[in-house]
Amino acid sequence: MMGQAIAAALAKQLHAERFTLRNVGMWEAYGITRRHWLPDPEIMAGIGPRHRPGAPLAWFFSMQRPNGRTKFSQAIECRATGALIGLHQTHVKSPKT
Repeated sequence: MMGQAIAAALAKQLHAERFTLRNVGMWEAYGITRRHWLPDPEIMAGIGPRHRPGAPLAWFFSMQRPNGRTKFSQAIECRATGALIGLHQTHVKSPKT
């Protein structure tokens, strides 16, 4: 039940005082990360040792696939300017009983 409530909340556009989380699809999430993360070796090193800077095809296949039910990718945007700040990915799992 709790997982379903969280998933329902994440399926909507979320607004905070200074930021907006907007749901994006796989291609848009890939475009955001490819332009901003992939060229930067420091960011890629923080994500994990298996990701090499400048390997876009390998990056694409390693990304989470948002489905709008249990997996979500959300663009983080500034509310004042609408500028893109980053990307947030969430995977909601049902609790084991």
